[in-house]
Amino acid sequence: MAKIKLLVPDNFRAFKNWVTDKNNLNPVFVASFAHPSEKNPIDMYVKIYPMTAEDRSIFNEIAAYLMADALGIPQPQYACIAFITIAELKKNDTVGFFDTDLGKMVNACETYPVFCTSKIDKSLTAFEYSLQPHNGTPAPNVLVAELAACDGFTKAAAMDNTIAHVDRHMNNLLRTGKNKYFFIDNDQLVTKYQHHGWLVADLDVNKKYTNQLYDFAKLAFNSQQIGKLNSRMVHESQFHAQAWQDIHDELQAWIDKIYPQHDADYRDFLQFLAARCMNAHAQITSRVQLLI
Repeated sequence: MAKIKLLVPDNFRAFKNWVTDKNNLNPVFVASFAHPSEKNPIDMYVKIYPMTAEDRSIFNEIAAYLMADALGIPQPQYACIAFITIAELKKNDTVGFFDTDLGKMVNACETYPVFCTSKIDKSLTAFEYSLQPHNGTPAPNVLVAELAACDGFTKAAAMDNTIAHVDRHMNNLLRTGKNKYFFIDNDQLVTKYQHHGWLVADLDVNKKYTNQLYDFAKLAFNSQQIGKLNSRMVHESQFHAQAWQDIHDELQAWIDKIYPQHDADYRDFLQFLAARCMNAHAQITSRVQLLI
């Protein structure tokens, strides 16, 4: 059974509010949808990405969500590709979205695919949490202690190394309680967005891509914390090959549905990801500079 569901316009229930303004590269709003696994409509964050040959964002989101699910990394319960009617979006455009280049592209369609994840309530980003007062203890120290003990942080840092997630920062960690974090936003794999997503020429199986979670840990963790993180990341690498096996068929099915005219590039990416998953132990060991 597919982990990521396809929702049709009839699944749409209500527009709630914009989260970002029109100047955001990929605007976000909240809407409720009927979901096949739920009796009542659920609120979801909805991200609008360009559906062009150059943009890889929705594919990246799908690939990383599936990997995180297979590896048991905390993230929103549901992810969906939803087709929404443009008329529904236009009547709720209070931010001037349709005045933007992306909005004009979307406006040329009757329906448009968007990436959705279930809304996580009562959360702060890790960055926001680090700025709060904590009874005299420096706030960054409280955050670091939590992340150093957080199993999800270790798993996410290891996964990001394998899938080449180059842009997961402290605003992509949602804190919902003590030692409880959810990991979000997976649209930038291999290269940061520079008017286009990754190119086939960017896919290097052996490259040490930027790993922002690990770079944060190297700066913020003490020697004992970083030593434990290194060992645990190497341990986590052993699960990546099986995770790849678990997600391959669904990922291929999404390529067939969304990118049939550009499937050659995505087949190259699948080969790239398969090779990195199979070689994750060596790559992570090299990253953390532990002897095999």
